Amino acid sequence: MNGKSVVSQPNDRASIRTAHFNFHGIKLRCVSTLSRPLDLLRDRLAPYVSESFSNPDLFFTFNSEVYGNPWRIQHMKPELRWIRSHPFWGELISDRLRLTDEKSIALIEYKKAHAFFRMSEETFTDSHFAARTFLLLPLIELLRTKGLFYLHGSLVSSPERSILFLGPGGSGKSTTAASFLLNGWKLVGDDNLLLTVDSNDNPTLLPLEQELSLSHEFASSLSSAKEPSMETKKVRFQLKDHPQWKADHANPTDIVMLEPERTSQTECKPCHLMEHLIRENPMAPAYPPLAKDHLRAFKALIQRTRLHRMTTPRISPDNLKTLPPFILNKLSV
Repeated sequence: MNGKSVVSQPNDRASIRTAHFNFHGIKLRCVSTLSRPLDLLRDRLAPYVSESFSNPDLFFTFNSEVYGNPWRIQHMKPELRWIRSHPFWGELISDRLRLTDEKSIALIEYKKAHAFFRMSEETFTDSHFAARTFLLLPLIELLRTKGLFYLHGSLVSSPERSILFLGPGGSGKSTTAASFLLNGWKLVGDDNLLLTVDSNDNPTLLPLEQELSLSHEFASSLSSAKEPSMETKKVRFQLKDHPQWKADHANPTDIVMLEPERTSQTECKPCHLMEHLIRENPMAPAYPPLAKDHLRAFKALIQRTRLHRMTTPRISPDNLKTLPPFILNKLSV
């Protein structure tokens, strides 16, 4: 930890800016003296941009000014760590969680459903990290206070069934989901999903980001090739531009754990699946008052779906459309 202070950017502080988002009925208001974080949020979360509203449920406040000891990076203990392209860690004190990348700080106040940001321009040099990690994690934490729990996976749906693909990064979740779109299925969400359960513990999955990201090789098989994102070298398909692929929610019937390495085991045990869900979401146990509800939601999901495990099939643009029948045949065994 280098104890860097947060640098003020006077040219970016001409006026107070606001942005509003509506996530499945949960309303977020953002107030900022900086334009960059709001631009990133509007781009990443475009389907949820809303007109101005009163009585928001969640709040984001952005500033570039340096504050006192609660914001001092050098005093933070790395209690929670994430493996990303940059150093990133957090510290929980009572009902407040502080997150930092050594340059900027986010302070999440759970009981107030409010996240405060003190931003350095250095954080924005990697806009992918800023949008997908530094700004997204506080949003995920605030949504938890309203009963929407983060889940890392890809979910496709048809009138008969809905399949949730899980697995570590690089296991083929997004490409497998894309293959189902070529067979008339719809996509609820790729990579980032929100899980909610009703009073009877019936799980429903909702999208957090309504887009699909693919390598250029596979993107050209799905639709007319576009230029890949400069941050990730992948093509981003916004589902609002492809309504034939879009599903707003689904109740999963099957979970498929994709294994990038060959495995002879086909049984997917509930305990192993729970371990995976927690490992892919290190924030789940971070704040104890919310951890119980988050883990209960994971348990309800596992108990009410058929569980499967398979080695990620060999995928190429040539066999992309024939992949779903192969997988569905495996699930029926």
